[in-house]
Amino acid sequence: MTERRAKRGFALQGLLVVVATMAMLAALLFPVLTMAREQAQPGLCAGGSMMTRSF
Repeated sequence: MTERRAKRGFALQGLLVVVATMAMLAALLFPVLTMAREQAQPGLCAGGSMMTRSF
């Protein structure tokens, strides 16, 4: 019976580690993706306006 509890506890512990790791990666990636999106938007707008002018 104690073996089952240990396995269940290990699975919960492993799940918590995975969730915490994903949260840390997300916290690191969100600012980087936001900056990349902001830098890409002016080029996208300029390309779109140039495209509409050519037609």
